[in-house]
Amino acid sequence: MKFGAVLDRRSITKENLEKLKSLGFDGVELFIGEPSEQNVKPIAETVKPLLGDGFQVSDIFASGVDLVRVALDELESVYIRCRQAFEAARLLETSIVLLPVFRTPPGVDRATVLAKASAALKRLDGLASEYGVRLALEPLNRYETNILKTMSETLRFLENLGCENVKTMADLYHMSIEEAWIPDALRLISGYLVHMHVSENHGGIPGTGTLPYPQVMRTLKEVGYDGFMSIEFHKGYPDVMEAYGRSLKYLKALADVV
Repeated sequence: MKFGAVLDRRSITKENLEKLKSLGFDGVELFIGEPSEQNVKPIAETVKPLLGDGFQVSDIFASGVDLVRVALDELESVYIRCRQAFEAARLLETSIVLLPVFRTPPGVDRATVLAKASAALKRLDGLASEYGVRLALEPLNRYETNILKTMSETLRFLENLGCENVKTMADLYHMSIEEAWIPDALRLISGYLVHMHVSENHGGIPGTGTLPYPQVMRTLKEVGYDGFMSIEFHKGYPDVMEAYGRSLKYLKALADVV
């Protein structure tokens, strides 16, 4: 198991990357914004000199690459945007591109989005294979999506889809709202699980809320999960790097004892 932190486009600086590396993180998740070459090239110039020595880019999220856009935009524009995101992933030396599941727009029902998304993802599966990347669906909570909220819904969708390069990730904050027992949901989806976001039920630092982290860690070890746990806060902290450091210390200590 590896531990990472999340940096948005404005936070991707040499100073922040060096700090995460010095804190002992294994990698970083990058919200890169637009996946155009013009935008991604300076990010790569900042990030790549710091990769290595056990530090990597765990995954990326690119603006406009989400399940609803994939389903409803013209296929040609989807293909172009996803190709840009896959090229960005290759440049940044990661194999995972996040695919959040946002809410359907007014007047469009869930079934329509899922049907169109399935058709588009089947077309994109080959392109992902060409680039050696995997799309990781991110189910959200009921206040942010009306499409895929639980791991059981996501599992049914992925099994029916049958795409080799479309997987899923688990966000413990969203799961704390939607799942009856998070360890059971993680066990259910483990065959498709390639990435994770971790925080707390209140969106803060892991270990300061009600999430059952000992049982979560134990379940992940039992199912053989060896991907990243990326710390993603849903609330502000005056010193984000200090908060990341505290979170990492807690997670590593817990991983050592369960």
